Amino acid sequence: MSVEFQDAVDWVERVSASWLENGKCDFADLDPAEPILCLRFGIYYDARGSTPLASLIGGPSFGGRFICSDAAGSQLLSVCEKSPAAYNLLREISADFILRDDELPPSLRQFAALHLRGRLNEPKKKRIHKTAFRNIWLLSLSRNVAADYDLSITRNDESRVRTSACDAVAMGLARNGHHISYRAAKEVCVGTTSRRIRAVSDLWVEAYHAARTAKIIPESVLDRIWTDV
Repeated sequence: MSVEFQDAVDWVERVSASWLENGKCDFADLDPAEPILCLRFGIYYDARGSTPLASLIGGPSFGGRFICSDAAGSQLLSVCEKSPAAYNLLREISADFILRDDELPPSLRQFAALHLRGRLNEPKKKRIHKTAFRNIWLLSLSRNVAADYDLSITRNDESRVRTSACDAVAMGLARNGHHISYRAAKEVCVGTTSRRIRAVSDLWVEAYHAARTAKIIPESVLDRIWTDV
């Protein structure tokens, strides 16, 4: 096997470790629309921020905090009665501000008041396939490996030379106790049943690049969205 392929497997092992616990990745019912909205409106979670009330938050990293401007809150508020993702983000971000004893921007204060008074029509949550977020994660890993290590994203199923990006992803995850087959990874990347997943992922990538170009989210945060390194 080539040095590039071995390096790719090592990279997948390293960056996937923080997403796996006892070999399992549980993204539960996370809505893929939430990170897209965050990228579009410049909202992010600063995992390295500090707050004396961090232990009460239970966010991605104790000691972190949401960063959300009043303008971003207004954007979410304008669509929250139609978007379950926007409504949930407003609820989570408002709770985060309150637990940190930070003053809520006007838009978040308005949402909190309307929400508590029952004046908003909370949209029904859409049925989200439990593997949607996981498959977008697998697709992102495979595409990054293919681009960064100059590997073909897939190969012929019967090929004896098994050094595609999907092979590297499967092998890297296996080192952390998470076992998926090459064919399962391939289906996410090019299969007909995963077309919608790839379309959502493309929206995510588009929003990511727009956020980087507009400089509305620090590059250090953008660089850690999936890899956490």
